[in-house]
Amino acid sequence: MGLLPFRVRVSSCLLCYLVPEDNRGLMRECLDELSLQLSSVGLHPGPHSTHGLSVADRELHYSWDEAFKSYVAVDDDGVVVMHDLEDDADPSPLFLIYSAEDYPDADRQDLLRQCLIDQVHALLLSELHRLAPGAVYECSADSLLKDMTDGVFDFLGRQRQKTMCKLVRLNVMRRIQDYSRDRFQDIVNVAGAVLRISFPNHDRKSSFLDWFEDPRRTAFSVKKPPQETLPLFPDMDD
Repeated sequence: MGLLPFRVRVSSCLLCYLVPEDNRGLMRECLDELSLQLSSVGLHPGPHSTHGLSVADRELHYSWDEAFKSYVAVDDDGVVVMHDLEDDADPSPLFLIYSAEDYPDADRQDLLRQCLIDQVHALLLSELHRLAPGAVYECSADSLLKDMTDGVFDFLGRQRQKTMCKLVRLNVMRRIQDYSRDRFQDIVNVAGAVLRISFPNHDRKSSFLDWFEDPRRTAFSVKKPPQETLPLFPDMDD
């Protein structure tokens, strides 16, 4: 006898953001403003909560706000989650680095490549939305990966760095370049390994972002990039 299908109905939810404690106020202000903007155009954003991590007296403290206290019916403002820490312990949340080499099944490594590309895509979207017309945004594959991982990328093995850079360079940056060749020549320029984007005006910015925000239209490939010819001097490649 097979299992009967079932459906779970969620009556409510609270979206929680975890950041270092010093940044909790800024995150709350950002989310409050975003909620107001979404509401102003007829959308209905759900409730949100901001949580923080900090180190004090050799302990790692996890704290939350009034919204969370009310939602889960607790009186405390936080809890100690670790003891006997070193004085220079960093309470920043863990950054997950998605690399296809982490998956033992080669047939399913596209999943981790998709995660990596999605993170790079999200980072680029954030940067380009803030880019004022006339200003220039420049990036390379390694600079995107460093920003995406808050610098953790620098501590990965050399071969893993090269593999991740190649994926971003060929599956994301080259896709942007190829699509823009006949549509956004006034916006996108690639010189060597550097991608440069500049919006001449707000209308062109809107046109480019209409494409770039739609994952069905950007269609970034998650397949492993083809093997490249080995350079004569391998230590001099990017």
